[in-house]
Amino acid sequence: MKTRLLLATSALTLALSACASSGNTMASTASVDDGYDHAYMATVERSARNFGAQLIWVNPPEAKKLADQHE
Repeated sequence: MKTRLLLATSALTLALSACASSGNTMASTASVDDGYDHAYMATVERSARNFGAQLIWVNPPEAKKLADQHE
């Protein structure tokens, strides 16, 4: 009985430690400049989460270019 408990505990510990090290870093930051306004999108998504809504961007907002800001 003690052997089974020790084996089950060891297996569970190994499984949980494997899951903890596989963090999702893809969604946290954009690795490429894709032209979208990620700061605005994060603000809107945070607001939607506060209301319990799930947001799916069909046409994400484009970031303003440097030339557009001077006009």
